[in-house]
Amino acid sequence: MNAMKVNVSRTGVFWQGLKGGLITAAAVMLDQGSKAASLTAANRYRLPPQLEPSPHYRSGALMLLAAALAAVLFVLASASSRSRQAAGLWLMLGGAAGNLIDYLYRGSIINIITVGRIQLNLADIMVYSGAIWLLTTKRETPITRADGKEPLIPS
Repeated sequence: MNAMKVNVSRTGVFWQGLKGGLITAAAVMLDQGSKAASLTAANRYRLPPQLEPSPHYRSGALMLLAAALAAVLFVLASASSRSRQAAGLWLMLGGAAGNLIDYLYRGSIINIITVGRIQLNLADIMVYSGAIWLLTTKRETPITRADGKEPLIPS
């Protein structure tokens, strides 16, 4: 029976956490920087309506759930020995943290991208990208049945 590997060495945990912290920090900085630039540009420059960065505010009705999800993502990403899959978790955590910072700092979440009727921001895109990354990343060890027969999920 194949058991999942768990990275227990101190250096492995350190480097995994450092890489994850850098991914999360970069995601938060990109998100917050884009929102700050959008708010500044909306007040300073006049652009064509199609290119106008118009911030839309949305209430954080599900922020408590998002904070709990961020905590779960942090624990999962920290415990993961699969760095390719952990990268998706860290990216999702960065997006969740970006929206959480908005809600705590501004009282609402700023959406700066409008495509048709959909309004979103870079943090939302990072959460979606991390989820897609996580779902499409090939598993390093297949999940097997308890009796050791064929894998439940093909690798």
